[in-house]
Amino acid sequence: MKRKTTLLIMMVIASCSLAQAQNVSSGTVGNSSTSAGNGGSTSGEARDVRATAAESSVATENSQTRYGPDSRACPLLPISELEAHFGGKAKVKGGLDDGTNAICTADVNGHLAKIQSAPPGTAGLPSTIQQGLAGVTMTAQGKNNILTIEETKDFGKVGCYTGKMTVEPFGNGQPLAKPIQTTVCFQVSGGYLTLNLTSEDPKQVSYEVVKGFLAKAAARRK
Repeated sequence: MKRKTTLLIMMVIASCSLAQAQNVSSGTVGNSSTSAGNGGSTSGEARDVRATAAESSVATENSQTRYGPDSRACPLLPISELEAHFGGKAKVKGGLDDGTNAICTADVNGHLAKIQSAPPGTAGLPSTIQQGLAGVTMTAQGKNNILTIEETKDFGKVGCYTGKMTVEPFGNGQPLAKPIQTTVCFQVSGGYLTLNLTSEDPKQVSYEVVKGFLAKAAARRK
């Protein structure tokens, strides 16, 4: 359970990096460090739902907000292809749909996949690839970050970045037995769409792998 929780926290932090892009454009970026100290006292299922809800700083709870696998984002995950890639069955861990932003997270044989979809012009999300990557770069410059941003890439219609977590996310500073790698790819054409894969094996979450799954998700959205 602790390993899966660490993976999930890693994914949340990586996803929140893109939310910094809107602040970059307005010149109001602050400290982007993230605290995960309250996660240890909740049950696994409750933590999954809460962490999924926290993945988007622009998702707002209202009468239309839905949690769980009925999120509109869940059908966008190419489950069968993810299962073939990671060699195991997928289980949806949480979803959120507030009527605008839709988020879904799945555990695939110990690896995590997360997708977020939002219509064009959604407040708080980048409107260009350059803006999104600028937010990630600004996050990387913050102090005391749990996630180390290693690289950003502008592929034209798709932006991607990789990050690594090497220490426990609960504030004790202990090194992880094995570093955790995350890769996030996103596009803004036709609305915001981002796909994030997190694993202990960097080869499983390369740019080409994540870009490929993002393309499959985009095709499902049409």
